[in-house]
Amino acid sequence: MDASWCFWDVETATCKAKVTSEKISKGYTKVIFHPDGLILGGATADSTVRIFDVKQQNNVHNFTGHEGNITGLAFSENGYYLGSADETGVVKMWDLRKLRNFHTITTKGALTDLTFDASGMYMMLTGSKVQVYTVKGFSVVKEFDDHTNTVTSAMFGKVGLVFN
Repeated sequence: MDASWCFWDVETATCKAKVTSEKISKGYTKVIFHPDGLILGGATADSTVRIFDVKQQNNVHNFTGHEGNITGLAFSENGYYLGSADETGVVKMWDLRKLRNFHTITTKGALTDLTFDASGMYMMLTGSKVQVYTVKGFSVVKEFDDHTNTVTSAMFGKVGLVFN
């Protein structure tokens, strides 16, 4: 795994800005942009969620508490919250305004990804099954458990769910 992140110029295939840190030795498992494009969220192999200021290209906050590799990372639609999921089946919800964990969900089995829908009402987890939760109250709305293999990702569409 690479222990840096870089802004690439797609047309020229050149790295325009590369960000590294001596504190990150094991590399990234996930990286995602905040909806406003000014913040970057990165999960590193040491089970830390890191928040970067994109313009300044520096690490402005870290969230710790996961015990396994972080496999899913997603910002809520309004950008106030960040969800992280790990290989031990734990989901942590982080409040970006108060810089704290405000909710933890423990599931059975490893998780592979996490995503929010565009309305901000639902969150979806993937792994041996797909689980859809309400964001308010974090209760399970629906489980899809008839897969023969691990579901690596899923997304909310305009008219339904898409599994991979």
